[in-house]
Amino acid sequence: MPIIEALTAAKAALDISGKISDLVNRPHIDAAEVRANVHQMLIHLVNAQSGLSEAQVEIAELRQKLDDQERIRAIEADLEIEPDGQYYYRKSERSAGKQIQYCPVCWGDKGKLIPLTHTAESTLFECGIHKTKYPTKVYIEALKRAQSARTNMRFTRG
Repeated sequence: MPIIEALTAAKAALDISGKISDLVNRPHIDAAEVRANVHQMLIHLVNAQSGLSEAQVEIAELRQKLDDQERIRAIEADLEIEPDGQYYYRKSERSAGKQIQYCPVCWGDKGKLIPLTHTAESTLFECGIHKTKYPTKVYIEALKRAQSARTNMRFTRG
């Protein structure tokens, strides 16, 4: 963990600074020993700075993940499944007068809201990515009527 490493390095630098202070306060200063300790202290300070930089990057990444999770939670709270078609819509968009249908498979697989394409009558919706269809009751009834009409035509001709 970078923060612990940085704190350990900073503590070591503080310990060495105390040692340097003791060396400098002696009546006979050993310059080589002071230089060696200053050099060691600088190494610890660089390690502390490096650890804090790594921690800053890690914190930024964690904040981004948290923001992403909050964004996803907000979208999930806004999503509703439409019983007539089994697609998603956003409550906030509906209340604003927008009629946008979203693919539940795309949301479940990739966490992306992909709008569905629809027929001119808006009775059949389809995902442009994986081609899943979401028919409404009106579309299903129209198919049944058309199928029934074809069946009736066969019986009346033959």
